[in-house]
Amino acid sequence: MTFFLFCAIISKVALFEVKIMNTIQITEINFDNLTRLKRQGTFSLILRDDQRCYKFIRHLNKNQKKHLAHKLKYFDRLDDNRFLIPEKIIMDNDELIGYTMKYFDNSIDLYNKYTKSNSIDFSEFNHDLRKSSKALREFHKKGFVFLDMSFSNILKNEDGDIKLCDFDGTIYSYSSINNRFIE
Repeated sequence: MTFFLFCAIISKVALFEVKIMNTIQITEINFDNLTRLKRQGTFSLILRDDQRCYKFIRHLNKNQKKHLAHKLKYFDRLDDNRFLIPEKIIMDNDELIGYTMKYFDNSIDLYNKYTKSNSIDFSEFNHDLRKSSKALREFHKKGFVFLDMSFSNILKNEDGDIKLCDFDGTIYSYSSINNRFIE
């Protein structure tokens, strides 16, 4: 019996092992090749090149940055094309100052798409909400809580693909999510 309990504990530990996210130093970034995104975060600067976004976080103190660096390690569990997840941590020596993520070309956030228009196609709007809801449900199934869910953090491209973004405030808690939010 003790052997089986030991195996169960080992398998649980293996399930929650976290790979260390790759890091880059700020000195490795060529700022001459970056352009500023039209839509900026409230407390961040977001730049991009052809393939990647660089989010520089301005509002966190040293402890909050440590906490965020720890949280970013869990994002390898979100291997899903509906999420623009952090890929690499940007460091200035040993201090986290931001992270990179893929660039979602030709996209607009749903807030601007539906508030800047004089008329709304409600069937398209409903379709976008359904796709967003399915992505959010998958996010929850993977053990994450998205604390900054808003139309500004849902992107849609010209092909109609929907992606969720801006996961700075996300909480990872596999057991509490499964016990409360998943059928």
